Amino acid sequence: MNPLWLLTAFAGIAVAYFAGVVLIPLLFALFFAILLEPLVARLAAWGLRRNHASAAVVIAFLVIVLGGIWGASRPFSNIAGQLPQYKEKFKTATVAFERKAKSLTGEPVSASSKASEEPAKQAGEGRPSWGALLWRGLGSLAEAAGIAAFVPFLMFVMLAEKDLLIESFKRLAGASCDIGMIDRETTQMVRAYFYGNLVAGVVMAFLHWLVFLGLGLKNAVGLGLVTGLVTLVPLIGLPGALLLPVAQALLQFETVLPFVLIAVSMTAIHLFNANYFIPRVIGGSVKINSTAATIGLLFFGWLWGVTGFVLAIPLTALIKILFDSSRGTEPYARALAVRSGEPRPWFGRRWASRRGARAAAPR
Repeated sequence: MNPLWLLTAFAGIAVAYFAGVVLIPLLFALFFAILLEPLVARLAAWGLRRNHASAAVVIAFLVIVLGGIWGASRPFSNIAGQLPQYKEKFKTATVAFERKAKSLTGEPVSASSKASEEPAKQAGEGRPSWGALLWRGLGSLAEAAGIAAFVPFLMFVMLAEKDLLIESFKRLAGASCDIGMIDRETTQMVRAYFYGNLVAGVVMAFLHWLVFLGLGLKNAVGLGLVTGLVTLVPLIGLPGALLLPVAQALLQFETVLPFVLIAVSMTAIHLFNANYFIPRVIGGSVKINSTAATIGLLFFGWLWGVTGFVLAIPLTALIKILFDSSRGTEPYARALAVRSGEPRPWFGRRWASRRGARAAAPR
């Protein structure tokens, strides 16, 4: 590999690590702008100026998002109101588990054991906590709010100035890469990935709601919505989604069976979603193989925490598209590419091309 490529890669990683507060809103705005571009193009075709059409679409998008948050606030508020009880129950269950484990190993449970924990706590004070690692990309709540506030403005700029931006990138890149191909492939990938995950999230939320309703859990609607969305986050989604229903079960049940049913049913639904439903819905639309996806999840998770997990798959696919756009980097694109025979997506260009081919076939 050319040493210049290595230096460029390390410089890019360093910039991404320290400039996450800038890059994260840019990426979210880019992906949302790609999703909303067809609406802007339709309004522009009807005679509305593009900047006016972009403003109208962004405002409508914000209204829908805020309306969805407000509509879901009631079930979420019921869950939030019980958070202190969840915390107390978890603390009691953790203490009971530690006592049981120590009794099985023959270790005495006394105040001295608590005192021995203090040096361990002091030894780990200098290390970053898991929470800090997970939220590295967003930082504090104020920083997260600032990121969210900038995204609509960036979306408007990208939508209103789309043609100008593409022309500028074409002049900047010259003949080194195919900007038109990058635009087409990225658009197809982002839309297929988003709509596929949207369908999967709705299905997961519905199935979780059925499980919680069958078990008699309170706040079944809110728990279904939360867990259906959280479980879509790669790697950490299922453990994170299990916390709230298990906490709710701690408030209601004294036997072990409901906890086993919750864990088994949610794990089975998650495995079905990850190994069958998502591949069939999204399939090869992201056009990266499983190894590349896993490495991307680990890398972007380390880089930006939980935000990196959310963005990892489309960003890895975007890197593959960028490699594909230049002859000099095509071998790297092939290393990331999906294998032949992978399930084809229900969303995306391949599905549309098959429909067009069937329609054009002579009868």
